[in-house]
Amino acid sequence: MLINMKYYITTIGAIFIALGIGILIGFNLDGDIMISEQQLEMVNKLEEKISEVKAQNDTLTGTIASMEKQREDIDKYIEYSSGNVIKDRLAGKNIAVIQTTEDYFYPNTVAFLQKAGGSVPFELLLKDSLMKSLDLQAFNQEFGTTFKTSADIVNHLCKTIFEEKNMVFANALSQKGYVQINAGSMDLKNIDAVVMESGGTKEDKEKMQLFDGTVIEYLKGKNVSVVGVERTDVEFSHVPFFKESKISSVDNVNKILGEISLVMALDGKSGHFGEKETAEAILPQELN
Repeated sequence: MLINMKYYITTIGAIFIALGIGILIGFNLDGDIMISEQQLEMVNKLEEKISEVKAQNDTLTGTIASMEKQREDIDKYIEYSSGNVIKDRLAGKNIAVIQTTEDYFYPNTVAFLQKAGGSVPFELLLKDSLMKSLDLQAFNQEFGTTFKTSADIVNHLCKTIFEEKNMVFANALSQKGYVQINAGSMDLKNIDAVVMESGGTKEDKEKMQLFDGTVIEYLKGKNVSVVGVERTDVEFSHVPFFKESKISSVDNVNKILGEISLVMALDGKSGHFGEKETAEAILPQELN
C-alpha cells in the first residue's frame, strides 16, 4: 500500500506540474513571447524534482521487495522446522473449533492442531442467519422450542454439545442452514479447549457480542479454555474484545508464526500474540 501511495502521489504531482508548464507555455505562445531563461530554469528544476522522487520511489520499491523475499525465506525455514517446536505439544488434547464469521476462511487451523498431536472433534460455523432477520416465533414453531432471544439459541447449542455431549440440535440447525458442521473425531466426552476463529469485514458489535461473547461466557463458566484467533487481513479485529473477555488471542493465525503461537497458547502460554498493535509479543517468550 505504501508503494502504491507514493506512486499515485508522484503521478498526480507530475500531472499538475505538466499542466502548469502547459499553461505557462500557452500564455507565452499566445502572447508571441519567448520563454525566459528564468522560466526555463524553473521547468528544469521541476523536472529534476520529479526524477528525484521517482528514483526514491524505485529505491523504496526495491527495498520492500527484497525485505518481502527475505521474510518469505524465513517463513519457509520456520515452517520447515516448526515440526520440532510443536511436536506432541497437544498430544492427548481434544480441541473443538468454533468459527463466528462467514467473512473469512481458516483452512489450515485443524491440520496444524493435528500436526501438533491434538484431536479435533468438530468444526462449527455460526452463520449470520442465526441472528440477522431471525423470526424467533417461526423458529420456535419449526423446532418446537421456546427461545426468547438468539443468545438463548446459541447458549442451548453450547449446552447440548458441551454438557449433553450430543450434536442433535446442532445437526437440526445445520439442516436448516443456521450452522455448518465439519465432522472430525466427534469425540464430545472430554473437550479440553476451543479455538474461536473470528474477525469481520466491518464493525458489528451486536454480532460479536451474540456469537463471540455468548460462546466465550458459556465456555468460561464450564472451565473450558478458549483461544481467540483471526487473520492478519481482517478489516475489523476482534482481539480487543478477546482482551476484554480475558482470553488469549492470536492475530496472525494465517501465518506460520501465528499457528505456532496458537499451539503454545493451547499448551498453556497465555497472552496476546501476533503482529498487530494489540499484540503483546510475536510469540510466547518460552517455546519449551
